[in-house]
Amino acid sequence: MIESLVNLEKKGNDLWLRLDNSLRIKKEDYSPFYREFFEIYQGREINLNDIQFPFKKGEFEPFCVYNPKTMKKIQFKISHRKDSEKWIEAEELWPIKEDKKQDWYLTRYFHSIYDDQNHIFVHVDGSFNFYTQEQYKVRINQNINAHARFHEKMWLVEGEISIVDWGKLLLNFFDDPDLILDALKGNLVEEVFEDYK
Repeated sequence: MIESLVNLEKKGNDLWLRLDNSLRIKKEDYSPFYREFFEIYQGREINLNDIQFPFKKGEFEPFCVYNPKTMKKIQFKISHRKDSEKWIEAEELWPIKEDKKQDWYLTRYFHSIYDDQNHIFVHVDGSFNFYTQEQYKVRINQNINAHARFHEKMWLVEGEISIVDWGKLLLNFFDDPDLILDALKGNLVEEVFEDYK
């Protein structure tokens, strides 16, 4: 993840990273001191040159990818905004385990803005959403929305981000290569909701 962010910074994009609840640093002041460790242990090589962009026609489109082994799904929402701007949001969701009570549910949330005229992303950020148990029961039964109790942005890139670089950020942020690769290949399914009471 750090390598992808640093490479985007080298291309002239604005990069912000959250260090704690009160401090953000500008890209010029950041030095990735553990980058070498990350490069050694980052894992398999993945080719993202043939991304099948997950766009469909319409104003509001919920789609997801799902892993039946872990019961994890990553939900996508594509919104058509002003001019040629499209928002692509993604959030990972885990099933509610009725036998195990949790006070808080933590999910990863990815937000991006795509400029359809210039075929680039102009904004990409990664955050964590925190839900109470009751809020998560509502959230898991709906499309991506603003029901999180807390939303903590961890990083933000603004500038000209290629589709391949966007794919790398998405892949690294969710840390679930098989599900994300399914999404990038266009193997998305329509969202189906269960009723949690």
